[in-house]
Amino acid sequence: MRSPVTFPWRRLAAWMPVAVLLLTGCESSQQARSMRLHENIVGVPRYFNRQNPWVNFDNPPTNTPQGMKIVVYLEAKENRGSGVYGDGILQADLYEVSFTEDGQESRQHVKNWAYDPEQASMFRGERTRLGLPYKLVLGWPELDLADKEIMIAISFRRKDGRLIKAQPVRMRVPTRV
Repeated sequence: MRSPVTFPWRRLAAWMPVAVLLLTGCESSQQARSMRLHENIVGVPRYFNRQNPWVNFDNPPTNTPQGMKIVVYLEAKENRGSGVYGDGILQADLYEVSFTEDGQESRQHVKNWAYDPEQASMFRGERTRLGLPYKLVLGWPELDLADKEIMIAISFRRKDGRLIKAQPVRMRVPTRV
């Protein structure tokens, strides 16, 4: 008489942790891979809504611009064309631009924002076709910049000290939005 075929429970039990990791770990490992911090940043593309980038922090809100929204993508050497999260300092500098009587431009540095990777994580956005963005909200409620020309310079300081700069944003702050 043939012996009944028994199910190899012991073999299955030995593979259970691997199966669980494969079934549940794929999404989390994909997520971990996308949240990886890159050190070799080589580009800092930035985008903003030219019609209305302004924000107001008053409660209830007023029409006075007190900051602006800007979206920043960091490009790593190995991920050109697709935004990544960086292992370094994401910074922005605000300048008030004026002109002397003889037409010479003068810039006065009025505010700085600097975010290490942990602080910058609060600005992380959902993946877009351009990659992983930082959606910065740069506020200056203490400054009166209405009807003044400003320049915002976005940059990324890598761990090796190299500063990667974006093209500065220049615009006139409206008196009302």
